[in-house]
Amino acid sequence: MKTETIKKGLNYNGNVILLDETESTNTYVLSSKLNTGDIVVAKKQTKGKGRTGKAWVSNKNSIAMSIAVNNDITPEQLIKVPLIFGVAVCNTLKEISGLDVKIKWPNDIVYNKKKLCGILCEAKTDGAVCGAGINVNDTEFPKEIENIATSLKLETNKDYDRNEIIYKVANKFHNLISKGYIIPENFADLCVNIGRDVVVIVNSKEIKGICKGVDVSGALIVATDNGDIVINSGEVSVRGFYGYY
Repeated sequence: MKTETIKKGLNYNGNVILLDETESTNTYVLSSKLNTGDIVVAKKQTKGKGRTGKAWVSNKNSIAMSIAVNNDITPEQLIKVPLIFGVAVCNTLKEISGLDVKIKWPNDIVYNKKKLCGILCEAKTDGAVCGAGINVNDTEFPKEIENIATSLKLETNKDYDRNEIIYKVANKFHNLISKGYIIPENFADLCVNIGRDVVVIVNSKEIKGICKGVDVSGALIVATDNGDIVINSGEVSVRGFYGYY
């Protein structure tokens, strides 16, 4: 990966910071003074993390990237950011690979019931950060995730330019955010949860239902025997994909 190549590919004025090694690109952004659209990329993460604190494995074949977000973002806007960022990542990977890549609400990019990318958006006192760990040219994974993870290369038998993926994700995200914090109209077409049976975990209690869609705030709408419930990603987990079909 090269700073100059990524910077040249951007269609907006954003800085690119390429690190040889860091604990986490999200952590780097959270502890730094960066402008909206600035990108941090790491060749190696030592403590990459996913949602709910799970470890995220990254290596020389994958992408670990984070983008700084508007420092006056509101809590209502922040809820939508992972979904908007997810659309940017999903559309990029579809365009690059030709695969029918999907979003698993709220924070995974998947193909063929396996995980291609994990997304983690976090807030800080003066802004927020959107992070993505993308499996690009990986050909093997740790045993504990080898049955649920995949990469662009494994699915297409092709090598990909990670620089191109990084600046295209950033460009698409920038373009979407510039229109306001609005969930793109095509989110429903990309969301693999919609129309499927799901199990929602609320306060350690399982609630079964069918995913009906996503409302304007970004919350998941699930039809249950007791009526529709609205699920906020910060409150629950949703099952119904890896190993559940």
